[in-house]
Amino acid sequence: MDSALGKLLMPEDQARHPFELESLPGHIHPVMFAANGDAAYRNFGPLRLPPDRYLALGDNRADSRYFGLVARKLILGRATRVLVSWNPHDHYLQRAKRWWHALP
Repeated sequence: MDSALGKLLMPEDQARHPFELESLPGHIHPVMFAANGDAAYRNFGPLRLPPDRYLALGDNRADSRYFGLVARKLILGRATRVLVSWNPHDHYLQRAKRWWHALP
């Protein structure tokens, strides 16, 4: 593995997934790619998070169920608002009052 890539990834992540380095102006970071097209794990948990690790949840295409826990040192920002919100208990109707709601 590329030595620069090895410095950016946790050892267990390096072993589980293929990565390449992406270079943007002023920033180089690892990008995971799915060479075999695996889908997200559908049966996930229960799970006990170790210190300095975070569970990233998305829309089943790219989240911790697929790529594993995220190390704190790799988190560069924080969420500040709810973009959109749907109610899964009411036919997925919009919860418009929560759209663009500021997070604490």
